[in-house]
Amino acid sequence: MHLEPEQEESNEGMWAITYGDLMSYLMIFFLFLYAFAIQSQSSSVAKEQAQETLSEIQKAFGGEETQVVKKRREENESLEALKDTFVSSDTTRAVEIDSDERFLKLTLKDKIMFQPCEAMLNDDAKKVLHGFAIVAKEMPNDIIVEGHTDNMPPGRKCPFASNWILSMARAYSIIKYLGDDEGIDPSRMSGVGYGEYRPLVPNDSAENMSRNRRIQINIVRQQVF
Repeated sequence: MHLEPEQEESNEGMWAITYGDLMSYLMIFFLFLYAFAIQSQSSSVAKEQAQETLSEIQKAFGGEETQVVKKRREENESLEALKDTFVSSDTTRAVEIDSDERFLKLTLKDKIMFQPCEAMLNDDAKKVLHGFAIVAKEMPNDIIVEGHTDNMPPGRKCPFASNWILSMARAYSIIKYLGDDEGIDPSRMSGVGYGEYRPLVPNDSAENMSRNRRIQINIVRQQVF
């Protein structure tokens, strides 16, 4: 059988297509090896990087992002939404928003939340918590509310016998408000009072003591590994 010149040129080019496919498969193979090597490490950051690598490979070939990457993306979007909620607010200086491997964290200075030695929420506190709840209600994550104080013992007129009890009462007030007034599922929430025992900085100045008197609301990152 005699091939026409155009057919011969077409057949001669087939090896290049096959070679290109082979190189693509080899690249994918080594990328998977790299991702799994990272994932085998104990660091959750390394594991997250591995999942992102795998997800990018999957997306490049028409697939969907992995559940791990999807959850992290959604959590980070919620973190940005929290920042947007308070960036133009007059409470910005009293609110800090941060994150780490375990939590999305909203830290609130006690003076915007409570009167000294009280556990009843201020009106400004409810405004802040409402902004938080708008974002938190759309998430499935658990929420942990932490109460913290400085190391100054409560005075005799204080209705709470210790900083420990005061911090727990304040955490409870926030949980109760978020459940009763904002409609967040109570099964998602828990509270803890640390009193003076987990200071951010030494209680050696009025400024430092003010920093230690705080409420920290943690949105617990979902366990994905």
